[in-house]
Amino acid sequence: MIIIEVGANQGQDTEKFLENINNVVYSFEPIPELAFKLWEKHGQNKNFHLITAAVDIENGWKKFNISKGGDWGCSSLHDFAPYLNTVWQRPDFKYDSFLANAMCIRLDTFMDLFNIKEIDYIHIDAQGNDFNVLKSLGEKINVVRSGVVEVSNKVELYDVKDNHVSIVKPWLEERGYTTRVEDDGVGKPMATINGNEVNIFFNR
Repeated sequence: MIIIEVGANQGQDTEKFLENINNVVYSFEPIPELAFKLWEKHGQNKNFHLITAAVDIENGWKKFNISKGGDWGCSSLHDFAPYLNTVWQRPDFKYDSFLANAMCIRLDTFMDLFNIKEIDYIHIDAQGNDFNVLKSLGEKINVVRSGVVEVSNKVELYDVKDNHVSIVKPWLEERGYTTRVEDDGVGKPMATINGNEVNIFFNR
């Protein structure tokens, strides 16, 4: 299987993807500290390919915000929503630093560069940029068999308006996917399932 992982973070899902020796995993992680840890852990695996870049709707360079709280998992190309702390309070909802020029690449561009003809599974956890990741596939969305994408539901975590289940779910269905929505955190130990974010699982 060809697996694309956007937002590898500390490799919580990467390790699972690599358990099957027949999987070829392309993991995107723009934060140097996290990328280094991923390479230390999985770099010896010939089926693991680490891309130290963010995925976005445009190729180029952008500011990337870094939140070191928790597992660094709130880091994003986007700013937090201005009202966030009044509706959902967490200590990691703040930025400690940023990358002034993080490399950003569209997925269709990436697929052309690496001669990837189809994607069996795509895992998208891009902190507010998830819909842009999907849209960056362009016409190549048609060669994606299945995947999961995290989107907002009750609360907008970032200053974006279209990364919402009410927009992304029908967009996927219009492109021939069957979808299933599940609260983010299901099956994850220590997770707080509050419905503020959800995962959309999709397949053909």
